[in-house]
Amino acid sequence: MPTLSPFQTLPLLIVQLIVNHVVGSSRILGDGVEINSNEYRVLLRPLLCVCHDFRAIAYPRYCGFFKLELSSSSHHERTTQYPLFGLFDFGYRVHNDLGYPTHHLVKELVIELDERDIYSGNALRILSLEPYGGCAFPIARIITFLVILDEDVTALSLLIESNVLTFVQRIKQLAPLASKIRIRPHDFGRVPEISSFYFGSLVSQLFHLAIRIEYEHSSDTIVSMELQPDVIRNLVLMKYTCKSSVALVVQLARQSALTLQSIDIDSEQDIDFAGLVQDVDNSYVTYPRLIILKLWGPSHNELQRPAFNGAVPFPCLRSLSIGYDYPFGDDTFFRGNAASLECLEVWMDNSTVSMLHRLNVFTPSSHPKMQCVKTGDLDGVLPDTFATAAEAMRFYLSVAPGACVREIKGVLSGAETALAFSPSFGDYSCIQVLSLPFIPLTLWNVVDLIKSLPLLSDLFTKYPSIGELPSGITLSELPDYMLSTYALIGERFRCWHLVFYRARNLYDIAMCVLLLALVCPNFDYAVTDPDDRKPFMKQMEETIASNEFKQYAPRLQRLLFHGWQGRPTISR
Repeated sequence: MPTLSPFQTLPLLIVQLIVNHVVGSSRILGDGVEINSNEYRVLLRPLLCVCHDFRAIAYPRYCGFFKLELSSSSHHERTTQYPLFGLFDFGYRVHNDLGYPTHHLVKELVIELDERDIYSGNALRILSLEPYGGCAFPIARIITFLVILDEDVTALSLLIESNVLTFVQRIKQLAPLASKIRIRPHDFGRVPEISSFYFGSLVSQLFHLAIRIEYEHSSDTIVSMELQPDVIRNLVLMKYTCKSSVALVVQLARQSALTLQSIDIDSEQDIDFAGLVQDVDNSYVTYPRLIILKLWGPSHNELQRPAFNGAVPFPCLRSLSIGYDYPFGDDTFFRGNAASLECLEVWMDNSTVSMLHRLNVFTPSSHPKMQCVKTGDLDGVLPDTFATAAEAMRFYLSVAPGACVREIKGVLSGAETALAFSPSFGDYSCIQVLSLPFIPLTLWNVVDLIKSLPLLSDLFTKYPSIGELPSGITLSELPDYMLSTYALIGERFRCWHLVFYRARNLYDIAMCVLLLALVCPNFDYAVTDPDDRKPFMKQMEETIASNEFKQYAPRLQRLLFHGWQGRPTISR
């Protein structure tokens, strides 16, 4: 008599969680740079064969993503390799042998094509052939264009305008309900100057397709086009990694201020931070919808830090990340967003610390939603502002004391660090994730931290040492000493992230991890650098099998099981 598989009797909620986990493990969702529909379907295909419940939940996800390759080179490759199917893309149907289309289930389209094929009309011609001719994706809401830039399109200049317009109209027919357009040029490290103007024309037309535009680029091509406000009226996301033309990027941000929700600029040149908040006519610029601001690059003028009294440029900001020293002489970035700011990453030097003190920017209750604080290098404010590193540490901890994720860089002793987090210096019991990547800690410093932070789940530190042994205790007696002295601590503590490679004493590190695991009941993960993982895990196996830990081996096996799996997700 046939019996049901245990998977066929799972509740629908569990099935949904399994499908979500499989989808989340694929690298295509939310990435958009290396999008592989085959990988996506390979991950989901086994779930379709489990039972009806798995198919009902996984099938729409399986069919919800579709990639069109419209370049002439891809067309030639497919028609040569699969002559019976012509332009048939295996993502268009679930399988060849199922024999029915699924375009009505596609929610997101990715269109990969060469710039030259758009201008010459080849892309439009491919769209008119089977199986794309007359096809539509009626519920697709998102279109991502991956455009391979061409260095020489001058011979096509007479045809470009009409072909671009016709191509955009066909895309509108292909996905009539598309409301979100992503444009991500792929130039493979090239910056083709000659195609800049034409590519700008294409982007201008695509900007009119939807009510939400996301533009991401890794060179300077797009910023060479004319920046007309009516063209960029729908821009909500801009991401640039550029070596030049930063001024034009800042200009694009200003002109899109009313619609932008995310700005991410990574530049090797100086960034004109003042240009973001002040227009050419000296009027202030406001970004009423901006929630993410990430600027990585040196300040436009490090010697003079402008102040903009009265300007409130970012009233709804939730995440602020400045990769260099704070660029202003006042609280321009912090003004008006105390109630919304959730994540802060700013390198603070003496000038910034003095300004924050003077203007009283951070008070115990000023930023109620702040969850993550990364405040740079402690050594940068010593000795001008603070006499000791411990004083600097306490100042940084006073910045949004309710934050549950913190990173502090700088060279302190392990004892000073543990002391700074002790209840006698303040209440930091809300911290759940703590990163102290440059601070040398002993096992006893880590134990003190975990005792002081009852909600701590993830800790990032350098490779630890055992430190000085308790009086009268030998190394072989440490396991019994830990259990008799500390009983159970850190019930929330789950993962110790050991950052930086080139571990010198794997035995010491393994001892620290195992001793901590004896007193932290839910400590399941000790994560090292990938280069150290294999030798570290072998050392862990040997240490667990040693006389010191043999009797505790059953309760420590979980570290071996999870250790070989690699890095877990952060608890929050």
